[in-house]
Amino acid sequence: MKYTCSNKMKRLQKREPSLYVAVGLIGAACLLFVCTPALVSAVGGVTGAAASAAYYLPRLVLAAGLMALFFFIRRVAERRARLEGLDEERLRRADDELAGAEPFAPGTAVYLTEHFLITGDYQFDVVPWEDIERTYYAGDLLAVATTGQKAHVIAAHAEQKAWVKELEAEIESRIARAAADRTRNKKIASGKAGAGKSGDKAESLSDSKKRKERRQNLKKLPKPSTGEALAGGLVLAVPGIAIWMLFSGFAVWGPLLGAMAMFYLISIGYGFGIRGLFTRHKDLSQWNPEQEVRPVLGVSLVLLLVSVVAYHVILLATGYREFGYTFGYAAAHLVTLLKTHNLWRLFCSRAVLGLLMMVVLGLRYGAARGEAAGSGSRGKRR
Repeated sequence: MKYTCSNKMKRLQKREPSLYVAVGLIGAACLLFVCTPALVSAVGGVTGAAASAAYYLPRLVLAAGLMALFFFIRRVAERRARLEGLDEERLRRADDELAGAEPFAPGTAVYLTEHFLITGDYQFDVVPWEDIERTYYAGDLLAVATTGQKAHVIAAHAEQKAWVKELEAEIESRIARAAADRTRNKKIASGKAGAGKSGDKAESLSDSKKRKERRQNLKKLPKPSTGEALAGGLVLAVPGIAIWMLFSGFAVWGPLLGAMAMFYLISIGYGFGIRGLFTRHKDLSQWNPEQEVRPVLGVSLVLLLVSVVAYHVILLATGYREFGYTFGYAAAHLVTLLKTHNLWRLFCSRAVLGLLMMVVLGLRYGAARGEAAGSGSRGKRR
């Protein structure tokens, strides 16, 4: 029988409005696509600023809906990844402890129980004290890192909340007590319960040194495998493609800006890996685009070319309904149809501008990587 949590815990699990927003925007975009010919004729034809707005509005709404859907999927995946280590028995125990607990500060959604840190301030999370290794800040978020380098955000807008500093101090105190308890249990198990005070002090200093080293190495995340990196890059390619299609309909700056956004998003996803997007730290200072510029550039170029073709296929199939083009027919006769409707130059300019931006970014970060490698080798020779 599946465990049903109490009402108090349900209140901490905020509903995800992004799903309703995504469905609403995608539905509105589909409706606008159907109504586009009527809108264009209503504003006086196929030319002019009003006609352009009526033509691009469905694409803008669809891109926004896809972005909202992406963020909803990401939040759901994050929640599952955070709670995957908690079985039904642990969740029941956390719920029982939450029933008699008071919030850390009045009006907050953070509870410190005997065995769990339970929060609903930023997103719902249940973290056992025994798994927490350290606290840290990612921007204005107070987070804790647990075993396996998993990140759990405890409170948002830390600078605006006076109680966050007190919360951090209390969490650090609980971590220290949990470490002392583990040390004491190990001593009892190994028959060294009668160790002197000097031994306890040395153990405490050792634990303190280890915590300091872990804090210093916080941003040195394990490098993802090739498969994880590629999967992370492809996941963030989804909003990257949406952004490119959104901006490519505008003037010269559109394809350039869209290609730049696509490159950076794919680079972030590739650098963090698929697990890093959902379970590790959210601090972008750990992102290093110079590290893997070649595969990112290759993936970006391929996806950009696919996006250019897909954009114009959609354009022909939806923008020229009076000709009855299907998506398959538009894809099979793309060049001929583009020349027929005087779109060939636009197609070439969008492709060239996007590719130019990709190459410039690749050369820029490739050169930075080469300089870093050169300085490293010179340091070794010295």
